[in-house]
Amino acid sequence: MIPLMKNAFLNEFETKKALAEFILKAERLSMGTECLKFERKFAAFQGCKEAVLFNSGGSANLAMLQALKNLGRLKETDRVGFSALTWSTNTMPIIQMGLIPVAVDCEVSTLNVMSRQLEERLAQTAMKGLFITNALGFAGNLDKVREICKERDIVLVEDNCESLGTTLPSGRTGNFGLAASFSFFIAPTSVFPCAAASFTMAQASTNPG
Repeated sequence: MIPLMKNAFLNEFETKKALAEFILKAERLSMGTECLKFERKFAAFQGCKEAVLFNSGGSANLAMLQALKNLGRLKETDRVGFSALTWSTNTMPIIQMGLIPVAVDCEVSTLNVMSRQLEERLAQTAMKGLFITNALGFAGNLDKVREICKERDIVLVEDNCESLGTTLPSGRTGNFGLAASFSFFIAPTSVFPCAAASFTMAQASTNPG
């Protein structure tokens, strides 16, 4: 049997030692100066204006949709599409915000929503928003998806928790929509030592307009 993961952290011994020293010496364990440093560094890495650290990806997703409601971009009973291959932490915030979830099928070869599936679904029902999931390090043809959303005035947001660092010819995943969530939990990324997620609420610098 092949284990899901061999080690919890990159550079296991050094990382555990650094974490132990931080816990012993830090005056506060979360939402302090280290978090602020990470938010700024991550925003720069991703090429976005802002990044905000949350306790989980589910909280980041909920905050994204709440922010869109607060800004008047979405309102109760609006239909919001979501990738058929996704998690409950993507669909439940849609329901919690009083929005109507609309499943959009995925392409078998990519496991992601492609422009063809989006157009087919839009022929059946209108949408005000699309919460797309970039699954397993892959992504659909997000440039085409973005064009369709722009033409139809659909707010596009991304769950990029499994595709952090994925780059397409037209840009980095997580930068195609108005906002995106990113997970640093060990299971989806096998890189970062914390179960937290960040969320960007600004157009990426690599995606003007």
